[in-house]
Amino acid sequence: MKFHANYVSTSVSGDYYQVLFEEENDSTKSDSPYLLLQRQFEIPDNGMCYVETHDEEYIGHFRLGRIDFRSDGIFIEIDRSSNREIHVKFSLPITEFEKTLLVIKILSGEMGDDE
Repeated sequence: MKFHANYVSTSVSGDYYQVLFEEENDSTKSDSPYLLLQRQFEIPDNGMCYVETHDEEYIGHFRLGRIDFRSDGIFIEIDRSSNREIHVKFSLPITEFEKTLLVIKILSGEMGDDE
């Protein structure tokens, strides 16, 4: 799956972390491209991350494999047999990139939520 996001936002609430990539900000259109990544640390989750997109083939709880996150896009490989790759292009200023990178590292398990 590939798309271009014009809006990137992060949310942290207690033990819950989220990153949202959207083509249209707060769109009510059901076919508007988006990628939502969520993870909670309140109860053991076996390293699973909730993935939701406009494409139902990519919705579910998965381990995130390889993640390549840069200020101009993200590539994610989901740990499953098919529909494994997600590419989202965007443009983030350095301050937003650093904030989003921290949440991506926590979601991926690269960094603990207590760091």
